[in-house]
Amino acid sequence: MELSEIKHGEAIIDLLLEPKTYVSFIKFQEVLHISRRTFFYTLKKLNAYLDEHDLDMVQNMKGIGYYLPDDTKQVLVQQTKKNTPKLAVFPQKERHILIMLSLINNERVSLELTQKRFHITHHTAVSDLKMTKQLARKYHLAIESKPTGTTITGTERNQRNWFLSALSDHGALINSVLEIDPHQALKITELLHNLEALTGNYFSDDALSILITFFSWYLNRLTDPDKQLQPSNSDAINPTATIEKWAGTVLSKYHIQNIAEQLFITYLVKSGQFIHINTNDTLAHSMTPIVKQIIKRFNDVSGSQIAVDSLELPLLTHLLSTYYRVKYRVTFKQASLKSIQEQYSELIFFTRLALKPFENFVQQKLPEEEITLVAIYFGGVLRNESTNDATVNVVCSSGIGTSKILYEELHRRYPNIKFSSPMSVFKLKNSQLTNIKLIISTIQLKSSFKLPTIVVAPIPTESQWQQIDQELAHLKIIKRSTQAITVNNLMDIISDYTRIVDPTGLQNALTNLLAHDHNISTTPTNTNIGLKSLLPKENILIQDSAFPNWENAIRYAFNPLVANSSITEKYVDKIISSTQKYGPYMVIGNGVMLAHARPADGVKKIGMSLLVLGEPLTMYDANTHEDKLVKVIIGLAPIDAAEHVLALSQLVKMLQQPHWLSDIENATNSTMIYEKCFNITIK
Repeated sequence: MELSEIKHGEAIIDLLLEPKTYVSFIKFQEVLHISRRTFFYTLKKLNAYLDEHDLDMVQNMKGIGYYLPDDTKQVLVQQTKKNTPKLAVFPQKERHILIMLSLINNERVSLELTQKRFHITHHTAVSDLKMTKQLARKYHLAIESKPTGTTITGTERNQRNWFLSALSDHGALINSVLEIDPHQALKITELLHNLEALTGNYFSDDALSILITFFSWYLNRLTDPDKQLQPSNSDAINPTATIEKWAGTVLSKYHIQNIAEQLFITYLVKSGQFIHINTNDTLAHSMTPIVKQIIKRFNDVSGSQIAVDSLELPLLTHLLSTYYRVKYRVTFKQASLKSIQEQYSELIFFTRLALKPFENFVQQKLPEEEITLVAIYFGGVLRNESTNDATVNVVCSSGIGTSKILYEELHRRYPNIKFSSPMSVFKLKNSQLTNIKLIISTIQLKSSFKLPTIVVAPIPTESQWQQIDQELAHLKIIKRSTQAITVNNLMDIISDYTRIVDPTGLQNALTNLLAHDHNISTTPTNTNIGLKSLLPKENILIQDSAFPNWENAIRYAFNPLVANSSITEKYVDKIISSTQKYGPYMVIGNGVMLAHARPADGVKKIGMSLLVLGEPLTMYDANTHEDKLVKVIIGLAPIDAAEHVLALSQLVKMLQQPHWLSDIENATNSTMIYEKCFNITIK
């Protein structure tokens, strides 16, 4: 077999023969436009060709790239008949990185050399140098153009920070142009593995790859005394500390004794990203309760229900390196984080609020990049938790009140369908929607989820039930109503043969029968706090005179809960602002408004209040272009997403009884409401 007979073979060899040590797979892919499968297939043929000619095969340094052994390279160079080398083409951003790298490495840079190096026009070279100057300023570095060439000025620490950041974002590019000695890289890899064994903290693959390249560059750089950091009077080494001793050993192998550099290496490896940590470490032990606080705060402010156990160790592992990066001012910049910040602004906002205990611990405000990195963890858990076999998502603004009532109703009516647990809009945005076919929401969703969406009342009207039926049948989630055994079908059949005295009671009985038949619990809860416990007599109000507006009525309804310190005024403000934003979605039907917000909006303890309006008020619904009538306002103050579920379930049952609202409306005092209604209904 000849080399020319191997498709892409000569092109791969050409890249490996270029004056650089390593070539990454990404570089092969960009230049040759081939798939991973094609690359490895070609590489297998190339190695067979080299072995057939008694030459050492192509080698792979994990995390860095591919290279040819020196002997093989020399033989292939002699065999090469090409007169001109293949021209490398670099995109604009890559040119800026390479120009910066040349300047930091003290290589000569000028307009003329930049034109020749990248085969670009004079105008493009001028533009590249201008953009590179802007890039340098982000790292507190300055680029100066002089007749003799272009130079970079700035502290050695800032130059190293740029190199570290560039490795995070453009590692493959930098590895392709740096002349790294493979033997030195192997020696550094061994030293880093020794450190992992000593500390019990193990680096992620990406972190290890970055450290190998950085140390290869850094240790060569230290051969120039001008590049070494100057020790200060405050620099001090703990001779018994494991990492400080290891750092001294690394430097001694290169005949360097410098306390400032020993501390720099210590800070560097401590701030590297870990995949596993020693939880018995003193710092890790002290940070564990802080991590638990962070997860709890995130749940509170976002309305999520992330289990502490599911995130505690991964978040602790990440924040351990974050602590050292912040403490030692090791800058983490990554261009890819900007798109995350733009796309998930709400997630990052909640993460920022949740991280306050950690900021207090490190006594510093975290940079946006660090907050974004933590947000990725929360977003990942939310997506994993949303991975289930549900086909329909149930949504409201908070995932606490109205959607739970709707969830109960949907479960009772469609026992065969798998609905998601009630979720907030925020959780919906951060959920996987792979298996979801339909979204049923109590509020109008402003974001487009590219899925059919139905907006209904928490207790849907008959026309809304028909809309849900039609959409479920259209999406083939259920069979057509003429083919399926449903509550409505059974009601129709029964009405053909007998007069139904109590339609509501029969409908509830049939619904419960079907739900029981399919072993589906309509009230999945582990709490026994019922409506009677949450709604004492002193929390029941009657107002005969009319309120000037609905905002005043809501404030009045929550007066008992404010007075007994169950909530703050901020909680009521949030309910009003949510209603102004989303409309009267809390009006759950039959003239009842279930006013509520998230626990984090100002709930101190669980509670409920009830206001009967002598003069009903109206709230305009922009979605239906109709006024919604409100006769009763029920104020709910939940402390989490589960504690009040039994009370809500009992409330739904009461609302379904025809006499309940009429009894409430005809009552003249709170005692009548309490005794006449609750004592009868709640057992």
